[in-house]
Amino acid sequence: MKTIILALATILAMNSTLGYAEETTMIDKVKHFFSSDGENPLTPSIKEIVDQTQEVKDDIKDLSSNYVIKNIKQYNQMIEEIKDEAGSRKWFLFKRDDAEQFDILYNGIKEIRDFYQDLKKQNKNGKITKELRAYARQIDDFIAVIPRKIAENNQTKQMLQDQLKHLENLDPEKAAVRSDALSHRIMLCDKRIEMLSGFSQNFAKMRQVVADAGKSIDRFVFTVDESALVYDDVYKTLKLGRDISTAYRTLKELQSLDDISKNIMLSWKNLDEIVNALTANVTDFN
Repeated sequence: MKTIILALATILAMNSTLGYAEETTMIDKVKHFFSSDGENPLTPSIKEIVDQTQEVKDDIKDLSSNYVIKNIKQYNQMIEEIKDEAGSRKWFLFKRDDAEQFDILYNGIKEIRDFYQDLKKQNKNGKITKELRAYARQIDDFIAVIPRKIAENNQTKQMLQDQLKHLENLDPEKAAVRSDALSHRIMLCDKRIEMLSGFSQNFAKMRQVVADAGKSIDRFVFTVDESALVYDDVYKTLKLGRDISTAYRTLKELQSLDDISKNIMLSWKNLDEIVNALTANVTDFN
């Protein structure tokens, strides 16, 4: 059975691409992606899946904060699934089947390692930090214009109410339509005013979040940078385990060469019997 943790891809927004229900796990999605009319094609790399989903326009060089946060969340989910898959059985990496399954998980870790390393590299100029701080400033900017927006909607509401009082120049049918339309628009003005006022009141309770945004952003970026180092060490450790297991498997195969040679020589006797059986009557014309 081909198990399956791949990324980012997966990282990469397969809910919308394949139309799965929410309870479908990422592993299920990738299994489905791998299957092709009952065939078992070669396992594509995570990068190939990312390209095929076309969810990431500029690969991991597109560092909008939405992209960064979205993919970190998806990679965290993938790590949970890798953990579950890794703990689902005992692994004997000197066995070829286990080694192949190990490589799938190993490639998933490598993809995440590359992602964090690229973020660390790209953020040397503070790109992610600047974008996240810009998001925080957008909230402040929005809050600043709320009083003006409320006033504008109140003015619009008053204007619509005045129009509602002066429909005598329209014929009755058109007046009824205009009255209904104006009533709906007044209701929507009230809704906008309610939403703006409600957000302003709730934001007052959460203002400290924005005030602390600078610290939160710095801590987030610092954690991302540290993750690049942690994942790199995880990758190196798994790679070492794979290399050691490959060495053991190679030694075992080398040990078996003598037995294989003997079996080859034993097969010669079978060849003699085959030749004798097939050529016994070659010269018999009777």
